[in-house]
Amino acid sequence: GSYSFSSTVVNKAGLEEAINNASDINEFFYTADSYQDLKEALEKAQEVQNNKDATAEQVQQATDLLNSAIENLVPIAQDGSESNPYQINDIDDITLFANTVNSGSSFEGKYVELTTDLDLSGMDWMPIGTESSMTTGDGFAGVFNGNGHVISNVNITDSSEYATFGLFGTISGTVRNLGVENVTVNSGSVDCRSGGFAGTLTTGGFIDNCYVVKANVTATSRVAAGFVGQSYNGTIQNSYVKDVVTSGG
Repeated sequence: GSYSFSSTVVNKAGLEEAINNASDINEFFYTADSYQDLKEALEKAQEVQNNKDATAEQVQQATDLLNSAIENLVPIAQDGSESNPYQINDIDDITLFANTVNSGSSFEGKYVELTTDLDLSGMDWMPIGTESSMTTGDGFAGVFNGNGHVISNVNITDSSEYATFGLFGTISGTVRNLGVENVTVNSGSVDCRSGGFAGTLTTGGFIDNCYVVKANVTATSRVAAGFVGQSYNGTIQNSYVKDVVTSGG
């Protein structure tokens, strides 16, 4: 006898597009509840995408659910304008802020303010604006106002190559009115820039009325400094360092 087999290939292009769109959305700019709905819909969509036996109906349901979650995202109350800046209220906020900058959102033209002192004890800190293009990368390009608050116990251990390390990695925007205390940086990377406050200050970068107190900065390869590892035509004013130990390669 003869046998014939047929199989239907389910089109997942729409689902893939929805997944890509959702993956590009930054949590920082939306309310926690609405982003959680998106996160759950994205996880379900990815499960269907990876299921080779998923039916056309399942694919369509997952696509519709994810697109709906995207449409229903609720922006946070702050819009990043000078009169309504994004607010950093706790450790979760500043961690999310750092992740957002490091994912490619430079915050150029936007304002961010710190509303309280923060103690980063127990964390392996990822600098705000870690850049591999040290002289040309944007890093953080907005305006960050510390409002006279202090971020303390910043610990960084990283062996990435050609990178920038400090509370901030690369600054091409403005940071003002911020204190940093008890900083430890151990960067063992090739050709790195490390500082207690920032690794690199690029052209247009501006630091005003800031300080670092008690810093131990080690850069096994290249530049280590108490305040800023290296400035490429940036400006620092009304700022100081105290009780700093550095070791560069």
